[in-house]
Amino acid sequence: MKKLVALVVLVLITLGAYLGFGLLARKNCQAAIAELQANFPGRIDSSYRQGLFSSELHIQLHIPIPDNNPATPETISTRIRQTIHHGPFVLSGQRQKSSLFTPVQLYAQGSLEIDPLLADEPPFISQLRQLATTDITVHAPINGRTEITFKGRPLHSSLAVGSETFKLNWQGFDGNLLLEGNNLLSYDLDFRAPGLELRGQGAAGIVIGEITTQAQMREGSHSLSLGTIMTAIQRFEATWGQGMEEKIALSGLDVRITSSEEQGLVRVEEEINIDHLQFTDRKYGPGNLKMSLANLDAQAIAKLSEAYTAMQAKPASTEVLGILSSHASALLAKSPEIRLENFSLTTPEGACLASAHIAFNGQGEVILNPFFLLGRLSAEANFNADERFMAVQTKNFTKERLCGEHPEPDCDQEAARASSKQLQGLVEQNILLLANGQYSLTASFKNGQTMLNDKPVPLSF
Repeated sequence: MKKLVALVVLVLITLGAYLGFGLLARKNCQAAIAELQANFPGRIDSSYRQGLFSSELHIQLHIPIPDNNPATPETISTRIRQTIHHGPFVLSGQRQKSSLFTPVQLYAQGSLEIDPLLADEPPFISQLRQLATTDITVHAPINGRTEITFKGRPLHSSLAVGSETFKLNWQGFDGNLLLEGNNLLSYDLDFRAPGLELRGQGAAGIVIGEITTQAQMREGSHSLSLGTIMTAIQRFEATWGQGMEEKIALSGLDVRITSSEEQGLVRVEEEINIDHLQFTDRKYGPGNLKMSLANLDAQAIAKLSEAYTAMQAKPASTEVLGILSSHASALLAKSPEIRLENFSLTTPEGACLASAHIAFNGQGEVILNPFFLLGRLSAEANFNADERFMAVQTKNFTKERLCGEHPEPDCDQEAARASSKQLQGLVEQNILLLANGQYSLTASFKNGQTMLNDKPVPLSF
């Protein structure tokens, strides 16, 4: 009898544990969906079917399409389906992450798919939608960070677009996301897509090399997500035209964005590096862009973001516009500044280098009046370029303007003469300086006074 009672008690404790973990899983899922909705521009629909050992979660994201025309849908609908196995011990599927008897909050398996975009969807659109199909697993331990693993399915297929057939070779993608509980603002991300190749008849097509992204983000004050995001694209190439003469290509693209906060002020730094860039027969690279934003009031940024979201729902609301104005004043009161620390670009004909700095003096009362704001603004810029670089780039732009897409045989010489005359005129007007094979320009604005190459420039107002 005692054994039977003990067995009944054990069964009740076990069932109670699964029920408790099931309710906890539901609560956490609902909290995560609520936080996602707070930062998502479209509508989110969800349903949750509670079970004892497992539950079913369905989420539908309605992603709005801006400036859509009548021929396209207003939203893109994405569905996430997850089977959630409750803790404390998951009996199916958990061996991928830990031993069978390691306690967890939950272990979920499912997928993400994009719904048909059109009622009468062409076959090639349906095949392209499959590129986004993602297998998703979620592993939430009793203690520690929640791990979300996602994997895109490879696709090798032929796409019929009109009278032409394209060969698609998509190698899928895989990624790993670590979350601090349900906090979507604090996470580590590791993503990799080996590449895609889409080839038509001849050499026309698109080739994308490996793409990688890493992120380390943490929640700052006022629900801001701050940290570092790095993205790299190994190669991109697109060719088209009757003779495949049109081409866009790049290689070695790296982007790094870092945001941090100190004493309620946010700083954002961005750096872009590229090894090679090509537009048809014009080649550029290497190139570098480095810029920063500083003295950004964290609370004002958060409030402006909230007001902007509200403005999407009520674009003509005077109340929302008033809120935007008040928080814009608070942002300016902290003396924000933007700095172009470096822009450099090398070509076979030479190189150019530029830098700039714009700052706002937020001391005292801030009035959102154009003339008042201009009086508080200070700016400076510097530009240097090789003489040959300027000659070739100016000629190319002039050639496009004068000759269009189908230039006459003598158009190149005509564009060269016109661009040379333009540069000569800029030098004569002291807008550009030319010395030792280098063009240069310095400009500044402070206290309502504009200086160009150390000479005052009168303003017309």
